[in-house]
Amino acid sequence: MSAPPAQRRRDILVGRACLGCAVLQAVPPVLIAWGGYGAGAAADAALIALSSPVLLGVVAFGVVVGLALDSPGLEPRSDQLHGPVDERGARPVDERPDVARPPWPVQSGAPSGTVGARVRWSAIATLVELAVLAAAVVVDGGLRAGAESFLAALDDGSAVWTFVLLVVQSGFIDARAPVAFAVAWVVLARAQRPLRPVAG
Repeated sequence: MSAPPAQRRRDILVGRACLGCAVLQAVPPVLIAWGGYGAGAAADAALIALSSPVLLGVVAFGVVVGLALDSPGLEPRSDQLHGPVDERGARPVDERPDVARPPWPVQSGAPSGTVGARVRWSAIATLVELAVLAAAVVVDGGLRAGAESFLAALDDGSAVWTFVLLVVQSGFIDARAPVAFAVAWVVLARAQRPLRPVAG
């Protein structure tokens, strides 16, 4: 039994969000390493961009985007454009050239509640990605150091400070935060656009 069109579109949007976030966050450090230090450094940067903590953060980002697409007002639209489409960006037109016939009620811009929801969910997805990434790095370092050292780091608070510094570094110095926010915003906005008719 096939999934409903809206569900299929949701899954596609979540997949594109994860892929776009991973690629756009990986490309800048790889290019910087390539230009500054050569191919070897670029390969190292690519491996870091595909490391398990980074990918775990991207998966967490996708989970939040999926939850956002399930929330009221942000569900993906599954309706299609009907009739000829004006290539200049106007609304779909009727067979009569002097009559504009939109296939759905036309609104001037997105409702303020929808914009607020996009901002909120984009920020949540960004923060969750950064937090999961930082937590994964801290836990991975603790496992390498050993249980006793990791427990000592938790007791003296150094693990917590490391987590906070990693969130700040990955979010702002590595520019992951603006990229994740922009990707989530674009995906949530595209979900509100109707599907283009399939050519046939």
